[in-house]
Order: sequence, then C-alpha cells, then structure tokens
Amino acid sequence: MYIALSPDYTVRNEAEVSFLIRRDTIINLRNTDSGTFCIPPFVGYILSHVGDLEYQDSLATIAKALNVSRNAIDNFVQQLVDNQENKKFKFSDTESVIFPSMLLRRYSERPNITIHEDCAFNGLNEFLIKRPNIPLSANLMVTTKCSTDCLYCYANRQLRPTLKTEKLLDLIRELYEQGTINVTLTGGDIFAHQDWPVVLERVRQYGYKPFLSTKTPLDYNQIKYLRELGYEEIQFSLDSTDSEALKRLIKVKEGYLNKVSSFFSYCSELNLNVLVRSVLIKMNASKGKVTSLYTYLSKFSCVKEWIMTPAFFSKYKEAEYKSLEVNNDDLVWVYEFTRQKDLSFRIGLNKIGQKGYELKKFSTPEEYVCHNQICMANTTSISILANGDCSVCEMLYDNPEYLLGNVMESSIREIWNSDKAIGLYTMVQSQFPKSSPCNTCRVFDKCRNDFGKRVCYLDIAKSGHSKWEPDPRCPHADNVDVVL
Repeated sequence: MYIALSPDYTVRNEAEVSFLIRRDTIINLRNTDSGTFCIPPFVGYILSHVGDLEYQDSLATIAKALNVSRNAIDNFVQQLVDNQENKKFKFSDTESVIFPSMLLRRYSERPNITIHEDCAFNGLNEFLIKRPNIPLSANLMVTTKCSTDCLYCYANRQLRPTLKTEKLLDLIRELYEQGTINVTLTGGDIFAHQDWPVVLERVRQYGYKPFLSTKTPLDYNQIKYLRELGYEEIQFSLDSTDSEALKRLIKVKEGYLNKVSSFFSYCSELNLNVLVRSVLIKMNASKGKVTSLYTYLSKFSCVKEWIMTPAFFSKYKEAEYKSLEVNNDDLVWVYEFTRQKDLSFRIGLNKIGQKGYELKKFSTPEEYVCHNQICMANTTSISILANGDCSVCEMLYDNPEYLLGNVMESSIREIWNSDKAIGLYTMVQSQFPKSSPCNTCRVFDKCRNDFGKRVCYLDIAKSGHSKWEPDPRCPHADNVDVVL
C-alpha cells in the first residue's frame, strides 16, 4: 500500500519554507481559501516523500532523514489520510498550520506525484515564513478583446494587446520551467483570441488546467474540444433572461439567449460542468428577474453553482454606473431567496448579506486583521497583462503603483524579485505619510507584512486612495460610498 498526496495538491520546497498548493485556480463555493499554505520544511519533506516507497518503507526512510521516530511520522500522516475536515497542528508557541481535508490518499500502486524542490532545500532547516522565490500562480491575460461590452465592466478598453501568440506560448513554457504551479488564462475573453485552441493546447501540454471564464456561448464542437483536452468545468457569465436587458447590459444582438441555451444544452450532453456568475444592477436584480433567471438555469443539468454579486464600480463608466446602481431592498430579497431549501444547485453571494450590500467595517484593528479577507496578490501570484506589463492584480493593470515590470524586457523571475515587487510585499511603517492612519497603527505588521495581506489594493484604489491608505474595511479608513 502507498500513501501520497492527493492529485489536487502539490508541494514546493524552498530553503526555509515549504508551500502546500492546491492545483485548482477556480474560486467557487467549495474552495474559498487562498489555496496556498506555508508549512515547515520537515513537513514539506514528509509530504514530498511519503509516496516514494510503500508506506512502511517510506516511514523508515523519512524517520531516518529527519531523525524522528517512525511512530511520530505515522501518527502525523494518519491524521491527514482521507481526513474529512481540516486539521490544525501547532508547531511552536507562535506558529500553527491548518491542513486541508482529503490531503493524503491511499493508493494500491505507486502514484506519479510531481514535487517542486529548490537545490537549497533541507527538511531539517529552520522554518521561516516568507514570500516564495517564484510566483506560485500566474494570471495570463491573453487578449483584451471581448464578445460583449458590459456596462459595468471595470476594464479600460483603450489598452491594446502587444503579446503575439508565439510570446504567449513562450511565457507558458517559462512559467512551467521555473516551477509555477497554477496558470489562469483571462481576457477580455480568451475565446475572443484567434488562437485560443493553440494556447489551451500549450497549457495542457505542461499539465496546467486553467480556470476558464467566458460570456461567449461556445458551439458543440468547441465544447467537445474542451472535454477532449480534459476540462471538466467552465465559468459562464449570464445576467438576465430578458433579451432587452441583455442588449443594454452587455450589448449583445437578438438571438444571444438562444445561443446561450444551446451552449448549456451542449454542456449538459457532454458533461461539462458550468459555474454561473451574475452581476446585479438595477435592471436585473428585482424579484421577478432573479426568479426568472433561476428558473431558466434550473432546466440545465450542467449548472452546478450560481454566484451573484452587485456590479463593481467602474471609473471608466462612472456616469452609467450611477444610474444602474442596484436597489438595496432587492439585494435583501436576493439574500433571503438563497436561504431557501431544495434549490437545484448551490447558490452563493458576493458582498451581499442579510442587510443587502455588505462591506463590513470592523470595529477594531485587531478584529480587522483577524477576520478580513486575505489577498495573495504579489505574495504568491502575479498577473501578466496583454501588453506584457506585470501587475500585482489583473484589475489594477492600469495603476502605475502596482506595475512591476514588463516581460518583453525582463524574465518573470526577475520581475517577481524586483525591488518594486519586494518593496510592495515588505512595506515599512515609517515610510507611510504621517497623514495616513497606517503610520501609527498598532497592528501594522499583521496587516501589511504577514504572509497573505489583510489589505486589498484593488478596493483601496477603487475608494480613490493610494497604497499608503487603509483598506476600506479597516475602522481607521474613510467612509466608502462606492460598491467595491
């Protein structure tokens, strides 16, 4: 018998820290954490080598390498085999690590597990939580083109792509060779790129199975092609079943919904699961409109989950947004609707709570750093834009504060380890202007310098502030009157 990592996870071992990484870049109702866990080197060694030999032989080898008893190794491993819930282990007075469920599995034959390991790695090295030497995940914007023109879109459509297909393929190879675990392809809409099949073939060639999102209703042969490449799910954005609303919302022509219906039918036939996303504004958030969309989606067996979110503020379409902002009473009803039992599929909400639109302002800085969302931008992930610029976040692509370099001039590794990237990751409190509450905040290090930041630079930017100001959820931040 063999015991080894689930194929859903892999490990990257560096000199003073190991990273446990989920091979799944899609954010859904099942996977809501960052998907990356810092673990001590000796644990990284165990997880990396437990499947090398049959289990009892592996125990002996690992115990000898780490100078630890076999029983201790066995006790640790057994708690992670087919575990139905997350497990928390305390490794020191200050450091605890949470391990995800179903991390290790039993195999009848030796599994083929890929582990990423730097030459300086040693399982006996001291544990130091730090930023990885390379980005563990990368968001590659293949195009700025889209088959729709959404009123609520955050993007600046003036940005023009400069990366040719050949360069995109080279970047995918570069990411693979340096050890990046997950690659996501975005746009625009990837299916608006003339060479999208070539790009998808290349990522699959290197073992990546990137999250795909579209508003393009693919035809039967295109969906069949995705299934042949090994794709099991896709995200599709649909905001309404009302053809007039769709014409205004996303600027599509008559007959678009018929194509969407065919798309869902083909996905059902070919067993391609669909995760639906809907953006809510005034014209589609009413009880009747939401109910109609739910009834429509319920007809298709491929639909596995549906997530709704209020439209984000767009500085490029500010005038339109103000007239489209969703009524809060409608959001309250949406929340109550999702509490119903016996729904056809999972329904989730983003920034919608019991009282409608929800931007939670925490009462104390301590509460904020304990419970606010974690952002891994520039900690484990990088975004490569269609013009070659690298940003900490794909939605901050035109903000010079967060641009790190360009792949036409430097390698991804060089950009990741540039002075600007390191400076954004390790911010010095004394450098903050005295006018900023961050300058004297008692939880500064927990907020700005922990692995996984408690600030969202995107939401700070959308609030009209620079990186030197607090996250809008911080009790020291100015009141925010835009939908984030």
